[in-house]
Amino acid sequence: MIFTSPPYLQVIKYGKYNWVRLWFLGEQPSEVDQRLMASASLQRYLAFMEVVSKNLRQVVAEDGYVCFVIGDVRRGEADLNLAQAVWDNVLRAQGWHLHGIIADEIPQQRKVSRIWKHNSGRATKVDRLLLLSPTPRGLPDIVKPSWDAHRTFADTRT
Repeated sequence: MIFTSPPYLQVIKYGKYNWVRLWFLGEQPSEVDQRLMASASLQRYLAFMEVVSKNLRQVVAEDGYVCFVIGDVRRGEADLNLAQAVWDNVLRAQGWHLHGIIADEIPQQRKVSRIWKHNSGRATKVDRLLLLSPTPRGLPDIVKPSWDAHRTFADTRT
C-alpha cells in the first residue's frame, strides 16, 4: 500500500510544518518547500498528479492499493473537492479502480491549526481519502471514526 498526501495548490508548506521530521532526516525545511510542486493553477496540479499517478502505477503491485490524502481548496467563495477533480480528470482515464472518496472531516477544535496564531482555524476544512487499486478488488468495510469519544492512552491499556 502506498499512503501519501501530495502537495496541493499552495495550501500546505510541507517543509515548514514538518520541520521536526526533517531535522531528524538532516533536511532543511525551506529547501524541501522549494523542491516540491507549488502552484495555484488547477491545470498544473492535475498535470503534476498525472505524472505522480503514472509513476505510482509502475511500482504498486497488482494486488496493492494507493491512498491519496487530498484536501478541499478554497476557490473564491467556494471550496473545490480536489480529490474528485483528480479522479475525474486524471485517474479514471489511467484505468485506476476507485474504491471511494471518503471525507475526513476533523472537528475544528481537534485540529492542530487552531494554535497557529494569525492563521488559526484557516486549515483545510475537509481532507479526503482517495482509495484506489490497479485492478478491481474488495476492501474491508470502512468504519467512520467517532470524534465524540474522549479516550486517553490510559483508557487503551487493559
